[in-house]
Amino acid sequence: MIDEIDIATERMERDLAAALEAHAARPVAQVSSDGLCIDCGWAIEPARLAALRGCTARCVRCAARFETAQRRRA
Repeated sequence: MIDEIDIATERMERDLAAALEAHAARPVAQVSSDGLCIDCGWAIEPARLAALRGCTARCVRCAARFETAQRRRA
């Protein structure tokens, strides 16, 4: 007899596997070496660079557009 904990564990494992697969399929994030957005060419906001420890390639506006486009493809 399968109980609720077993069912929840199976769902969690399946969801985790799907999330890991989706993450692996995403393109590797690029990093801007000069602090300029790779899409629009404007300076990436200093607060964004600080929050992401310089590991971003897009300004807030372009990042939002990129993420929306990625969700539509999925």
